[in-house]
Amino acid sequence: MARPLPVVLVALTTGLLAVEALLAAPPPAPVVVPPKLTRFVAPRFEPADVPRAGAEVLLELDLDVGGRVRASRVRAPSGVPGVRLDTWVGDLSAVALDPRLSVRHQVDPLTAWKLALGVRRQDPDTQLILPGYGTPGLRPFAAAELSAGAERRLGEHMILDLAAFYKRLAGVPIHDASSQDPTRFVNAGQGQVWGAELFVRYLASEHFFGWLAYTFQRAQRRDSSSDPWRIFDYDQAHILTAVASWRLGRGWEAGLRWRYTTGLPFTEMVGSKLDADRQTYTGIPGTCHNCSRIPAFHALDLRVGLGRGIGGVCDGLPGH
Repeated sequence: MARPLPVVLVALTTGLLAVEALLAAPPPAPVVVPPKLTRFVAPRFEPADVPRAGAEVLLELDLDVGGRVRASRVRAPSGVPGVRLDTWVGDLSAVALDPRLSVRHQVDPLTAWKLALGVRRQDPDTQLILPGYGTPGLRPFAAAELSAGAERRLGEHMILDLAAFYKRLAGVPIHDASSQDPTRFVNAGQGQVWGAELFVRYLASEHFFGWLAYTFQRAQRRDSSSDPWRIFDYDQAHILTAVASWRLGRGWEAGLRWRYTTGLPFTEMVGSKLDADRQTYTGIPGTCHNCSRIPAFHALDLRVGLGRGIGGVCDGLPGH
């Protein structure tokens, strides 16, 4: 298979205005299954999904409500409104104009409030729009996002960041219940993701640097407003990461990273039935969708390193 064409990224930034353009080349054609084959052969997909071009414009504004006088380290609320234009061509043909806004307010030298909202688009999975495997003409589905939180400085080296978030999905591709064709999909599904995240960072000192991040979230979906919510296949309720690094002196450094994530959900099988044509058994799923989970994942990584400058090459770099 031919290699995918490269992705070209062009960016222009000034003091108040940032413009970004993205052009992704179309992927090579997938493997085609000859009509005489009776068994399904999955095509091979490249990382690039569909031809896409986009541009994003962001404008930074300072919003000084009431014109009150503030201390030198206390700023008026500042906002960054923006809009993104995306176009898709080929099997997925669409145009989207999505607004977004982020606001930050430094209420005192140690505390800041943050708010962000906007709309984003996501391409449907490649196999859902390929002729013979899916439905060409599916639209990208939209996600309306909202997050709010606060940042607090604790002492000279520590910063605490706490935020809550909510995302509502519309137009999620689902199988067309009115069709017997298994390759027929429509943009009719709904979804929601909500949760909170905590981030504690210890700013780099002479001998230590580290941070701790924890996220609790729930990702749910349903085919229509009358259906109950069910958990997404890749929902991870708890995600915890801890990183620490020490400078031991004489160029030696040591660090560790610990990661923990909740296991992915799955639907337990309550039985099986024989497929006489293929001489295989097919599982019968239970009625409780994604009510069980595989065991949690956790990993501990340790690192020890020695850094030495050669001929002044590393002079001026952090840690040297």
